[in-house]
Amino acid sequence: MGISISAAINQAEKLENTADGLQKVANSLITIKSDVNIAWKAQEVWRVNSVIESYIADIKRLSTDLQSLKSDIINTAYDIKREEEERERAEAEARAREEAERAERVKVMERYEK
Repeated sequence: MGISISAAINQAEKLENTADGLQKVANSLITIKSDVNIAWKAQEVWRVNSVIESYIADIKRLSTDLQSLKSDIINTAYDIKREEEERERAEAEARAREEAERAERVKVMERYEK
């Protein structure tokens, strides 16, 4: 049993959905940061902004990595499928050659038996 391209694509799409969800979280944090800046005028707000910006950057990086993994999974699945097909083709050719050689040996033996 070989690789299932559809299963690989399904898994890759799940990663894409997760990446989209992370992007929404990052956008929500941007909104929260804006709300904090409007509502809180203390000196410490720069530290809160720094932490939120760090989280946003981390989340966006994770989202980008997941998008990249999606492409890698799909491309790798197709590569594996091609390799499987090439191996099956080579095995079939080898079996056909062996069968042809076996048939030739039988013919030769039949000629000697006559």
